[in-house]
Amino acid sequence: MEMNNSKELHLDWNFASQGFLQNWSDQMAKFQCKCGAILSNSRALNDVELIVYTDIEWDDVINSGDLIDPVTIQSPRYDVWRCNECERIYVFEENVVIKTYAVEGDT
Repeated sequence: MEMNNSKELHLDWNFASQGFLQNWSDQMAKFQCKCGAILSNSRALNDVELIVYTDIEWDDVINSGDLIDPVTIQSPRYDVWRCNECERIYVFEENVVIKTYAVEGDT
């Protein structure tokens, strides 16, 4: 996978194509992938948002007590989205893309 840093992104508030999530509310957002596809988490069940915990984060969750209430599990540190068209992976921190991964072509 190829990785790009968010430092290469240009600040542009026209839509969400330059590395920023456009928030509809606290829970819903949309983002335009570099391939042009519009990614959205507006559906309650979607295959755009990935729930990704580091091993340390998950260890904290499972060792938080005898009984784990799913409602009280903290969200992962980063939001991770996958484009269904080109399979790019975007890692967000506070609604800003900090990493982009793209599938390498066949060589």
